[in-house]
Amino acid sequence: MKNVKQAREIANYAHALQTRKGSGEPYSNHCHAVADIVADYTDNKNAIIAAELHDVLEDVPESRYSEYQMLQDFGKEATDLVKMVSEDKRADDKTQKSWRERKDLYINHLLKSSNRDALIIATADKINNLQSMLDDYQQIGEQLWTRFNAPKEKQLWYYETILGILNDKNLPDGLVCCLSEQVNQLQKIVEKHNSK
Repeated sequence: MKNVKQAREIANYAHALQTRKGSGEPYSNHCHAVADIVADYTDNKNAIIAAELHDVLEDVPESRYSEYQMLQDFGKEATDLVKMVSEDKRADDKTQKSWRERKDLYINHLLKSSNRDALIIATADKINNLQSMLDDYQQIGEQLWTRFNAPKEKQLWYYETILGILNDKNLPDGLVCCLSEQVNQLQKIVEKHNSK
């Protein structure tokens, strides 16, 4: 079985053709940041590996790196954790669901989840995504929202809903507190603009 360092290398390879929306930075930087956050809250090596690979199944074509390869390389526990935190979409699927359908499915999945490591990965992912969003907002302001498949009000609804669910999951205080602070910042941005 491969280790965390090798999972990092696979994340670099799998996401090599992808960049973050707007910023242009390598997409794998997000994967590494999520894994670093997860490593602060669990010693489970499989959870840290899964954090590195958390977007592979939904964002990377199977021809580049498949679930079968992940299973062979990293085993069932890590692969199952990746599946637990993945949205219902695939990079090479031409019949993808709408943004709202995907988010509703993800929210329902999160509500039912009791796997602590999967929930830590999901929280770390949202923390890094929101931090990138807030950082980019400081750079380009309202232009930021043109990058997304849903307007800022729906983005806020999504993150508030996720926070509400994670608040009830008995996760580490520091982790949920960090997400809560970011959601509050997003709320202020949306309310400030809407009050003009």
